[in-house]
Order: sequence, then C-alpha cells, then structure tokens
Amino acid sequence: MPQNNNEEELVFVDRDAENGGCTRTIEKKVSVAAQVTIKPIVHVRESDIEMECCGPPTVKRLRKKKNCGKNKSHRKKQSKADKCKFLVQQDLRVRIPIHFDTKNEVKPLGVICDSGSGPCDHVNDDTKDTNK
Repeated sequence: MPQNNNEEELVFVDRDAENGGCTRTIEKKVSVAAQVTIKPIVHVRESDIEMECCGPPTVKRLRKKKNCGKNKSHRKKQSKADKCKFLVQQDLRVRIPIHFDTKNEVKPLGVICDSGSGPCDHVNDDTKDTNK
C-alpha cells in the first residue's frame, strides 16, 4: 500500500536465493503505445487472367414497350428501319489470380506509467510483499 501520494504500489514476487539474501522481482503495470501503419499491396498480372465462355450466348431483341404486344397486325405495318438493336448476353468464367500483401510500419510512441486500465488490473493478494 502506498504511504503517500508519491509512492507507487508495486507487486513483489519473492524468490529465495540459494546463497543467502533474496531476489525481488517487481511487477509494474505500464501501457506501451505504438503507431501501426499497414499499407495494402495488391498485384494482378493481366497475362495470368484466364477467361472461358460458359454455355451459349442468349440474344434478345430490344423493342419499345408500345410495340411489345402480341397483336400480329402491328407487324404487318412495320417498315424498314435504319438500325436494329438487340442484346447479347454471355456467361463467363473468369480466373483472376490476385496476390495480396502488406507493407507494415511500426513507430514506437512511448510508455505510460500507471495506466490503470486493461486486462492486467488484477493483483493477487498472495503476491504482495510480506517482508516490509
């Protein structure tokens, strides 16, 4: 237990030395901070990309909605047009080998004593110094 506000509470773990005396190991809670930067690296070599067709293509006529009825009489009235529009759709299987990597940089920022938060907050009563 600290005797005044300037003393810190330390946890002592006793180890008996074979040649007399004693060895003390102190445990101190600290928080260490570092700035971590991870830069993604992605490589695709276009020469390694493979593609193959899957099944036959489908072809669909593109018509204006007003001409989409099943009325056969409007077909007789159609005249020649200067263009024809249709949609061709093809399913493909594309294999793209992508290499993922990172470039990592760690910059130490320092240490904060007596952080008082985190998973190390527990102190076992049996590890406190009993030889004051």
